[in-house]
Amino acid sequence: MSEARRRILNRLHQALRARPPFPHPPVLPHQRAPVTHAVGQRRDWLARFGQELEQLGGKWAYAESIAAARLSLLTRFQSEGIRRVVTWAPERLPLPGLPEALISLGIELITPDLRSGVRTDILKELAEVELGITGAEAALANTATLVLRSGPGFSRLASLITPRHLALVPMSRLYPNPESWLAALRAAGHASTFFTEASNIVLISGPSRTADIEMTLTLGVHGPRQVEVLFFEER
Repeated sequence: MSEARRRILNRLHQALRARPPFPHPPVLPHQRAPVTHAVGQRRDWLARFGQELEQLGGKWAYAESIAAARLSLLTRFQSEGIRRVVTWAPERLPLPGLPEALISLGIELITPDLRSGVRTDILKELAEVELGITGAEAALANTATLVLRSGPGFSRLASLITPRHLALVPMSRLYPNPESWLAALRAAGHASTFFTEASNIVLISGPSRTADIEMTLTLGVHGPRQVEVLFFEER
């Protein structure tokens, strides 16, 4: 070892020894700064979510009933010529009757299962599908963030591999911020099982963004370039 290298390592060693293990006392729960709040009632949260999502480059819509939400989607898919979609298992989608209605229109529902064949072939086929449809465990208004989990029937490829991602969110799953959602999980006794039973938990805030060293921003490199959220009342 050279003498210069030895001096550098000795200085680092002395600096680390002189540094206290905790230069600042830990922050207590009541001292933590909360994340940005979304005030008001559920309709106010909806407006806030929409505002934040639009600033991120996403789109959103609201339907006053299950039937209205289903009809709007069927009309759209017909006008856009959608023939195939990547989706969660039909029973996992939160909009009742949608899978059956899509099938009746001749739209193929693809529920990914990488164990059913050659992985590369399956991924190649899925990448050629334009739209992925999922639900969401929660929608957080203050940052327009969707909380998705993956596991049996909840394929994360449905929100990742297609150029467009459509999330179906009942209004009961809209919360003003993460604290409110976590508090609801704890109150229902589902906090531990939600995190332990999920193979993966993803937070999605708008379309996928990637920037290079020159800060050139590109959408859709590591995920969907378009994210849409359809909120609907459960009646």
